[in-house]
Amino acid sequence: MKDKWRGLAELLGLSMVAASLAFVAIQMEQEHRIARAALNTSQLELYSSRLSAGIESDTYLTMWNKLYPTNAWDTAGLSDVEVAAAELDALLWWAYVEATYEQYREGLVSEDAWQEAKYEVDYFLTVPAHRAVYDFWYSKVPSEFTGAIDEMIKRSLQEGGA
Repeated sequence: MKDKWRGLAELLGLSMVAASLAFVAIQMEQEHRIARAALNTSQLELYSSRLSAGIESDTYLTMWNKLYPTNAWDTAGLSDVEVAAAELDALLWWAYVEATYEQYREGLVSEDAWQEAKYEVDYFLTVPAHRAVYDFWYSKVPSEFTGAIDEMIKRSLQEGGA
């Protein structure tokens, strides 16, 4: 009888060790996802900081409009500096959306929050500078993010939108 209780105690002990190891593995995976999302966000922040600084400089805006304009939207009535500012603003917004997507992909943004972001994307795709920047810059570099946006555009076109 004593051996039976000892066997049950050992089984219980092994079960607790296994459960602890499983918990540690789950926690490590979650920490890894958080680290990946933080790295992605950090990279997008570095990219965005350059654009944010540039949007405050007339020299940078003038340079931007000479070197990087999309020339893909109606800019009538806007100065070259205003066109550059609009396109930089659009690039900054797309970086925000990409960061949100990356955090969603890693499980750190809820399905509801991602759905709200998708509504924002649907709206901002109707803003000429934002659409031009996506079409000219983002869509040229396929990724999971651009695939998700392309699906939104396709769905919107099927529904008669953007």
